[in-house]
Amino acid sequence: MLSGSDANSKTSSSSFNELNAGEKAALVHEQVNNAGAEAHQTQARKLRGLYSTR
Repeated sequence: MLSGSDANSKTSSSSFNELNAGEKAALVHEQVNNAGAEAHQTQARKLRGLYSTR
């Protein structure tokens, strides 16, 4: 059986891990959004280049 302090430390540790996983997911989501925005800007520059030469 766990003593009271062991149970408390396990609970706080697991909630920290959940928070950490959420933060990681948020960072990955932000990086994906940034990559998508950069790709969109690159495509827009290419299109502007094509249309400006005509």
